[in-house]
Amino acid sequence: MKRLAVVVLTGLMLASPVMARDATKSGTRREEFKQKLQTVKDERKKKIVERADAKLAEINKRRTDAMTRHLDKMSEILAKVKARGGDTTAAEAAVAEARSAVAAQAAKVYTITITTEDKLKINVGETMKALITDLRNLHEGKIVPARKAVSDAIKSI
Repeated sequence: MKRLAVVVLTGLMLASPVMARDATKSGTRREEFKQKLQTVKDERKKKIVERADAKLAEINKRRTDAMTRHLDKMSEILAKVKARGGDTTAAEAAVAEARSAVAAQAAKVYTITITTEDKLKINVGETMKALITDLRNLHEGKIVPARKAVSDAIKSI
């Protein structure tokens, strides 16, 4: 029974129209989500969707915090490289660009769009897929190039 619940929850998370909003619009989006959630009659489904919604916010916060810590470490390394006379201009620019992209990602709020009760699985899944895609694009598009730039700066000394 637990495996079935895990499979259903995972399916729910992987398959929904996603609403990634900035923090200024999140209040009204949250209220709409809560009101729509009240229309779901099945208590079990309602609890699963609530947990999935909370999990999305937790995952986004945890991953962006980890990326921020990683960028902090890169900045420390660049300070040491600069002290030794290395060229850190490009690496510092890459780290700054990545830091702003991480801050923008951290400000996003992913809200599950509730249309009908029988489409909940699809809606949650699409929202989760959007979060995963955004995090992957951020990592591959900003963090990895910043790490490479720091590596190049280290090689310059």
